[in-house]
Amino acid sequence: MLGVRGFLAPTAYTTFFYTLKVMPFGDATAIDAINPIFAAIFGRIFLKEQFGIYHLISVVLGFVGVVMLVKPTIVFGGDVSPYPVYVPLLGVGAAVGIGATT
Repeated sequence: MLGVRGFLAPTAYTTFFYTLKVMPFGDATAIDAINPIFAAIFGRIFLKEQFGIYHLISVVLGFVGVVMLVKPTIVFGGDVSPYPVYVPLLGVGAAVGIGATT
C-alpha cells in the first residue's frame, strides 16, 4: 500500500502542475478543490469511517459548487474551451490521486 501511495502522490501532483500550466489558474485550482471530497469518499470506502447524511449532503454540494465555478462547456454550453478536453480530466484525476493519498 505504501508503494502505491509513493507512486500515486508524485504522479497526482505532477499532473496537477501540468493542469496549472495549461489551464487558467482559477479553473485548475477550482478543480483541485474537489480533492477533500475524494478524501472523504475514500475514507468511507477504505477506512470504514462514518459517512452520514450530512457528509453526503456536503459532498454533493461541494461537487456542485466546483462544477458551478469551473462552468464546463459540456454542462453549460457556450464556446469551445481553449485547451484540449483531456486537460480538465487530468485535473480531476490529479484531485482523485491527491484525495487518495491524503
